[in-house]
Amino acid sequence: MRILIISRPGDCFPNIISKGLLEMIRNQGFEAEITHEIPFLMRSLPLNEKPIRWEVNLGFRLREKIKYFFHDFLLKKKLAKKDVIIISECFANLFWKNYLYVEAIRKITNARIVSYTDGPLDSAPLHKKRWINNNDRDEDFFDFNLFLTDKIERKVQLKKNQYKIGVNLCISEEIIKVDCDFKILLDFEQIGFESERTFQKMFLLSQNILFTQLLGQYTNAQIRKIYSEHNILFLSYPETFGLSIGEALCVGCKIAVPDRNWVMSWDIYDELPYFFIIYNSENLYEILEKEKKLSKEERIRVIKDFKSLYPDFIFGNDKNLEMFLHQLSKSLKKL
Repeated sequence: MRILIISRPGDCFPNIISKGLLEMIRNQGFEAEITHEIPFLMRSLPLNEKPIRWEVNLGFRLREKIKYFFHDFLLKKKLAKKDVIIISECFANLFWKNYLYVEAIRKITNARIVSYTDGPLDSAPLHKKRWINNNDRDEDFFDFNLFLTDKIERKVQLKKNQYKIGVNLCISEEIIKVDCDFKILLDFEQIGFESERTFQKMFLLSQNILFTQLLGQYTNAQIRKIYSEHNILFLSYPETFGLSIGEALCVGCKIAVPDRNWVMSWDIYDELPYFFIIYNSENLYEILEKEKKLSKEERIRVIKDFKSLYPDFIFGNDKNLEMFLHQLSKSLKKL
């Protein structure tokens, strides 16, 4: 069974989860590889179809098709030889009509087409209402669906062809730093949530607390090193899943949010572990004073407890992946 994972180039959510999935699949004894060809699915949209949610004119699209004609010709030949094609993408992007032209794959191969993203659409009704329109796709467009979690805003029952396989973050213990000064990390600023960021910064400045604000772009190795050098990551907006949450906790950096609904996919039986800090203007001073006094070994405690409570979000769920690969093999035999 020849498996190809299509992802985005660069250090981004789709590529990070793709690398982990590649390792998990190979550990199961199957042949697999990654190609960073999400842009191919975007430029494959026929010229008589209007792109949605990415603003480009017809002339640019035509030039892209000409520029990559030979490249795409060879890529299509490669795709045609695969038995399974897994598309790894962010929650909303994967289902937008006329954004990723997945139909281009169906035209050249009978391979099973699988989606891999944060979680089921119905597990995130608020995000679904905000991002998905009536004419967009649903999960049934794909032959199988792989999810990091079955709960974003609420837990749902997965369908027959859906599997929760978590994510393998491939974290190296070499980057974990136990002995470092108390510092706060502010997540990337997000449009629409500027007031919360302003409060965070003003409070930290008023208390003379060291902090770093994420700006620009970082490699995956750089961002994980930064997490390891800080004690608490203040999020800047509600997450669907929140890969940064897992990456930070893996190296012992706690998570702070003004509302538990910002991290709904992470609660366990409606409770959040101690390393999720829910703050407001009245309790933040007391919380940070308490955190300052904790032993340097607190980071090791967070890492240990995170691994114990959320193994699927650091190593992935090999058992569920095995079940998926088994059903996948059976479906291919019917072709």
